[in-house]
Amino acid sequence: MIRVNENYSRIKPTYLFAEIAARVAAHQKAHPDAKVIRLGIGDVTEPLAPAVIAAMHRAVDDEAARGTFHGYGPEQGYAFLRDRIAEVDFHARGVDVKADEIFVSDGAKCDCGNFQELLAADAKVAVGDPVYPVYVDTNVMAGRHDIQLLPCTKANSFVPSPDGCDADVVYLCYPNNPTGATASLEQLQAWVDWANAGRRLILFDAAYEAFIRTPGVPHSIFECRGARTCAVEMRSFSKTAGFTGVRCGYTVVPSELVAYAADGAAEPARPHLGDRLLRNGCEGEDVRELQAALIELGHGCGPWGVDGDFGDATEEALRRFQRAKGLEVDGEAGPATVEALEAARRRINEIARSNVLQALDCGAQGLIVPAVETVDEVKKLIEYAKFA
Repeated sequence: MIRVNENYSRIKPTYLFAEIAARVAAHQKAHPDAKVIRLGIGDVTEPLAPAVIAAMHRAVDDEAARGTFHGYGPEQGYAFLRDRIAEVDFHARGVDVKADEIFVSDGAKCDCGNFQELLAADAKVAVGDPVYPVYVDTNVMAGRHDIQLLPCTKANSFVPSPDGCDADVVYLCYPNNPTGATASLEQLQAWVDWANAGRRLILFDAAYEAFIRTPGVPHSIFECRGARTCAVEMRSFSKTAGFTGVRCGYTVVPSELVAYAADGAAEPARPHLGDRLLRNGCEGEDVRELQAALIELGHGCGPWGVDGDFGDATEEALRRFQRAKGLEVDGEAGPATVEALEAARRRINEIARSNVLQALDCGAQGLIVPAVETVDEVKKLIEYAKFA
């Protein structure tokens, strides 16, 4: 028979922000002339920037023509966006984050809620108190009963210490929702050291990092020494670009991050493109990276696309690329072929950043080229990007 998830009965009957909205509406109905200062859900009040609106109109127009129509995008998000995020949000601040460690999504809220599904059901979780409700509710829904509340008070400047915390996973949000507090590099470093010492995980919510104006305040958990082995970071465009109704954010999962099995053994890290020789029959995340790169460069990998399985269609796509680049046509992704792939992708993104080609996705689903007018122009730019 169909049974419900009884853990849902353990969460509060109403979503906090929905309750706040209902109370505000009731108050305004009773006092129509009252001016209400809203301290509930952090929605935005200004319209989207003209550049965003213009880009959206171009994207909609692309969907209306066969030559520019596109369907499903790459699973991690378009490369031009991930590369730009890595460059502007991290490299510009001297933070080591690679584009292939960035996963674009429909917002940090979803990522914060969904990431816990990767964890063991008996994982012990710690959250700040007061706290963003999503951290607690999603873990309660998953059946986790051991949720430790870390007091955030005036006495500790609303930044709890890891001392005495015995959780496996901690949610940290700085600048903080709802207190507005920021954490210093030393305070975050203490959490990173705590996590690495006990094989623990930090889920760092940096949705409000763009509001930091004080020099020396860290914008990313990855500014801390050793954070790449113990932390995941979520960010959002909701507050910085007014995307609460549009939905776009991303999560950074470093390649050095290690998870552990029940017996304490480290789970093998996912291989990256270039770590090993790839040929027909290989499977894994590095194969997915290879397929995504080939599709972005116009070499479709068959009807299954990016599936992590190096089959005949992927081999043929790789041979086409090697032939076009004057490489040895062996259908294997060795060092020379991987280097040529990465160079071709960099070239495409250079074109995008120079506004000659703002977005390029040339694969089985079609082309996205909002900066040009005709299919012929699209084809010329694609060929230029491939062979330049």
